[in-house]
Amino acid sequence: MYKLLLIIFSLFPLLCAWGSSSQEKDQPQPISQNSRPAQQDWDIFADLLYWHAGEVGMIPNSTISTKLDPGLVSKLKLNNLDFDWNFGFRAGGRYSNIGNNQWGISLSYTRYRTEAKNRGSYNGFVGIPTGFPLTEAITDADFFNLFWLFAAQSYHARWTLNYNIFDFKLDHLFAASETISLRPFLGLRGGWIYQDIHIRSIYHDVTSHNTPFLAKEKLTNHFWGIGPSCGLDTKWFLGKAGRHFFYLFGDLSGAFLWSTWNNSDHLTIGSTIAGTLRSKQRQAGSLMFQNLLGFEWSVKLNQRGAMLSLRLGYESQFWFDNLQIFNAYNGRQHNALTLQGGTFDLLFSF
Repeated sequence: MYKLLLIIFSLFPLLCAWGSSSQEKDQPQPISQNSRPAQQDWDIFADLLYWHAGEVGMIPNSTISTKLDPGLVSKLKLNNLDFDWNFGFRAGGRYSNIGNNQWGISLSYTRYRTEAKNRGSYNGFVGIPTGFPLTEAITDADFFNLFWLFAAQSYHARWTLNYNIFDFKLDHLFAASETISLRPFLGLRGGWIYQDIHIRSIYHDVTSHNTPFLAKEKLTNHFWGIGPSCGLDTKWFLGKAGRHFFYLFGDLSGAFLWSTWNNSDHLTIGSTIAGTLRSKQRQAGSLMFQNLLGFEWSVKLNQRGAMLSLRLGYESQFWFDNLQIFNAYNGRQHNALTLQGGTFDLLFSF
């Protein structure tokens, strides 16, 4: 993956040079008059996102319940915390009147929020992973109770994810042929992704006549980072009918961010037990990849070439090692965050 990112960065100047030499040899213009009206100076766009989030390799997103059964010690059941499909948005603009519309700069902001919920009650007990480490004062019997969060009989869990990312790009547009246009870019990507896990459970203390107690736990994974990005946007011209133009598009990008993680875990049991675990702030590089495929319909609005475009596509993002909460039984997690779903784009060019 890292080699692929380096290759994309290294190809950017070559693609720009190829586009410049193509103009000198009277090759098709960056935007062929047969495939699209003249390029405009400004593009203003707004995207409606309908995405689903997932945590690859995640352990604490599941609870493990057991139900006593005659002849068997127990039956295990996994109860995953699955994120909902939710709406988000992306908005921004691009200015392209640089070097006879060959170069452009753009800025965009993406906002997405989602959550996962689950709850249940059991005749046996439910295990909820905790981040609190064991100490020498914990006996073997205490370890059994701690592992299952003191034999909880019911729980309610909620996981929220807040995604806020900014992108700045410098791109160069040219034609590979009369029907295919390429737009390689270099840029800067930055922002924050906050994840919070809230767990409420009722447990029966087996050491105190099964007395019920309420336990609350909140785990946080707050990530932010900034770093260089690069990619290649492509467009295939399918045909036109009067003022209407039709395309397929495919965009691929990646970013390497210098990142910071802040993790904490706060646990209260009843009214007498409370503790907070704060991991030391962690800083490291992080890698992400993004791709978008879809269909575009554009219509010419006036004689000066103003355009209205609608794009419908499928987008996916992969953030390596994004979730790094601490778990007492497995240590620090290194799990990827995935985002994928539909993207509906409204673009106005003038």
